[in-house]
Amino acid sequence: MEFKDVIMECKNYDLPLFFWEGASKSSRMRDILQKHKDVHKIIVFIGPEGGFAHKEADMAINSG
Repeated sequence: MEFKDVIMECKNYDLPLFFWEGASKSSRMRDILQKHKDVHKIIVFIGPEGGFAHKEADMAINSG
């Protein structure tokens, strides 16, 4: 499955989490989950060694 296909699957989840070292802000996981108490399905993206490419991060951010 290609990255863009996985990103499109995010619509089937209540809370997509994209961990990226280039993010402009950072939040603790506990704080995120406390804000989203009614979440049942979470998808988590953890990049490869070296991190996500900017193109991949942009794709994830633009998809919501």
